[in-house]
Parts: sequence; C-alpha cells; structure tokens
Amino acid sequence: WLTDYFDNGLGALLCDEMGLGKTFQAIGLIAHALMGSDTPVLIVAPATLVENWKNELAMFLPSVAIHEHLGSLRAAYVNDLKNHRVILTTYDTLIRDASLFQELEISLILCDEAQALKSRHSQRHQAIRSLSCRSKVLITGTPVENRLTDLVALVDIVHPGLLGDPELFEELLVDTPNEAREIGQLASPLILRR
Repeated sequence: WLTDYFDNGLGALLCDEMGLGKTFQAIGLIAHALMGSDTPVLIVAPATLVENWKNELAMFLPSVAIHEHLGSLRAAYVNDLKNHRVILTTYDTLIRDASLFQELEISLILCDEAQALKSRHSQRHQAIRSLSCRSKVLITGTPVENRLTDLVALVDIVHPGLLGDPELFEELLVDTPNEAREIGQLASPLILRR
C-alpha cells in the first residue's frame, strides 16, 4: 500500500495502533524509495525517538548510512546534505533549518509521531507543509487526539486541498459523530489504520 502510494507520488497517513510495526513498515518504504531514486529520504521525529530510529534502521537497513542532522555541528549548506541517502532530524531542528531543507531535493519525507503536526498554525506543521517531495507519509497512532480538525490538518499535509480550503473547512466543522464519519470517508483512501 505505501509503496504504491509512493510510486504514484501520493502521500499517506500510517495510523496503525501501537505495536503493529509502523516503524518497520516505514523502513520498508524507505528501502523501496532508495531503490528508485538518488535523492534523499528525510525522517523527522521527536528528539526522544532519534535513538530508536537509528537502532531500527541499523537493524533492518544496515547497508544504508544514516546522516543525523542535529546539534550545533549540523550541515549549514544544501550541498552538505544532498549526497546523503537518509537524513534523520527532529521537528525543532527542521523548524530552525526549514530554508535549508526547502532547497534540498527530497524523494520521501516520513514524520513520526505526526500528531505533533495537528495544528495548522504551528511552526512544525508549516515547516513540513513547505517542503516539496514526491511523497509525505505521516506516522501516528492517534490521528485525532482532541478534535476532527487534527485529522484535517494531517490530511492537508499529505494531500493539500483534498478537503477544500482548510480554514473554511475548520470554520464549518462541528465535532459530531456524523461529521466524523463523513470526514473519515473522505480521508479514508489516504489512511491505513489497523
């Protein structure tokens, strides 16, 4: 499912519940993306999950070197990044270096714990949305934390405009079970949740 979406230049939401292997599935997608492209894959995760990503990638994709774009000694120029196959960074670092990543040609962006992007007005959301690439995949076990607008914001990253103008959509949206079903039906082609 993920590789078909990637091959067709579409984004997706990987929303399986905890413990069903979202990270492992994402690594499979990374391997697929690397086979068909010379441009890097960007993984964005909370700082608390950087070590986990490094460990999982080392275990399941050991032949690929991971470049960590973190800390005070991180790359300052796009030429320092473009020859890396997989780049791992945090949301906060991405915000600080958004202009650098906007210059970089990227094949795939994976955002872990993507519920961090649920607010359309947050710097995190705007930084991810500003990046262009073939496919963006958001990974979260909780696509709706508090309100239906959480899901609307995530869908707008992976498929801008699918639900219309996000601001107008949010104004008209009422958190009811009926509207949840309707939004779920509209967004369901982009969501894998088991």
